[in-house]
Amino acid sequence: MKDLGLDLGGDLSFDDGGLSIIEGTDVIRQRLLIRLKTFMGEWFLDVKFGTPYYQYILGNSFLNMVVINAAFVSTILSCPGIIKLNDDIDYSIDDESRELTVSFSCLTSTDEIVSITEVF
Repeated sequence: MKDLGLDLGGDLSFDDGGLSIIEGTDVIRQRLLIRLKTFMGEWFLDVKFGTPYYQYILGNSFLNMVVINAAFVSTILSCPGIIKLNDDIDYSIDDESRELTVSFSCLTSTDEIVSITEVF
């Protein structure tokens, strides 16, 4: 499986003047990050694609970690190429900056482990 590579900002990445091509686990990692960074309903061609931030995570006066965890687990496991989560997802909430850091690792269909730590 191959795909066009994206840089950290989500723009197309270039190698030696041409578009970079990624393969294997890098494709799964990139697709998972895209799914996690997309708000469910944002993409008009598939309104069920993405993470249900508006539906379950943002705007709550209290954070229900059971609901938040279920939303992230569902999003992660719905990504093609992800077989299972290896451990529990670790959440860190910074009230001052209003950021949520999510860390987890999962097993991919290529029998490799992908570890992700992302700030939302």
